[in-house]
Amino acid sequence: MVYCRCGNQLGAQARFCTSCGREYSAAIEPSSSHAPAAHSAASGAGAGSAPRTTRSSSGPAAAAAGWDREYFCGNIESNQESWTYRNGLVNCERGLKKNMGFKWTETQLTADATEFGHGVWDGRKAEWFFPHDDGAFWTMIYHPQQERWENTQIKWRSAVHWVWNEQDAGNARIYVEEGSGRDSIEGADTNYVKTGDVPPPVALFVAMFRRTLALRDERIERMSRGYSRCGKFCGGATVAPVLCASCSAQGPTCVVCGNGVTGNLTPGKLCKMCAIKKLFCARCGDRVGQTSAPGYLCGKCPPLGDCCKMTYQVKTM
Repeated sequence: MVYCRCGNQLGAQARFCTSCGREYSAAIEPSSSHAPAAHSAASGAGAGSAPRTTRSSSGPAAAAAGWDREYFCGNIESNQESWTYRNGLVNCERGLKKNMGFKWTETQLTADATEFGHGVWDGRKAEWFFPHDDGAFWTMIYHPQQERWENTQIKWRSAVHWVWNEQDAGNARIYVEEGSGRDSIEGADTNYVKTGDVPPPVALFVAMFRRTLALRDERIERMSRGYSRCGKFCGGATVAPVLCASCSAQGPTCVVCGNGVTGNLTPGKLCKMCAIKKLFCARCGDRVGQTSAPGYLCGKCPPLGDCCKMTYQVKTM
C-alpha cells in the first residue's frame, strides 16, 4: 500500500493525493507505513526523484501552530480570486493579476514583477514591502492560540485583522475578523478558502494581495493631491470637522496640513456652507461612515476664525 503524508491511501501511479492535494512522483515505491515514513522511504530508496517541497520557516508562532513542516500543493480561492500553490510556485489563475507568478522560499514570497512588492515571513511576523518604500506597508503578527492574524501596522486606512480557521482534511478558511477593516477598500474580498497543502503565510499574502495593491494605489493618489483651505469666516459657527479613519490613522491630526497634533488640541471649525458636508472627511472628502475622528488645528495652522475645510486638485506628474 502507498499512503500520503496525511494518511490517505494512494493509487500505484498517483501523482496527487485526492484528500490534501500533495503532488508525488509517479514512481513512488509502495510502503506499508503511514505518511511520514512512506515519504522518507520513497525518497531514500532512489525510486525516482522526490517532489521538491517547501516548509514554513521556523519560529515560535509557526512551531506552536504546527506550520514548521513541508508543503506540497493546494489552492486558495475567494469570490474574485483563484490561486494555486505547487511546490513553492504560486500563480494567480483568476483575479486582478491573472497569470502573475510568485516564488515561495520559506521566508519570502517574491513576484515575477517586482513593482508589486514582496512578502517576508520570520515564523511569527508577516510583512509586505514595496520597492523604494520606507518600511513595511503592513505587518501581521500570528497568534496561534487565538488562530488570529493581528494587523499591528498598515500605512493606509485602518487595521484589517484576519481569522485562521482550520477545518477537516487540512483545509482552512481565512476571513476578516468581524468589526475590523470597516473603512477598507470597497469590494475587497473578506473570505478565502484554502484547500490542500499551502503554507499559511502564503495564504495570508494571497488574501491581502488585491487589497494591498488597491490601498497602495489610493495612498499614492492621495499623496499627489494639492490641498487648499476654504478659509471663509466662521463667525459663531460651532460645527466641528471630522476626519476619516485613513486621515486620522496616526492619532489626532491637523485638518489643514495633515500632520499629527500634540499638546493642546485646538478644535477646527466649519463655515455654514461647508457644514452641509459635515458627514464627510474635512480633509480628503470621503464619507466617514461609522469610523471618524475629530479634526484639529496645529500651531502652524492657526484658526483665526476661518473654516478649515480642505479642497484639492490632483497634481499632474
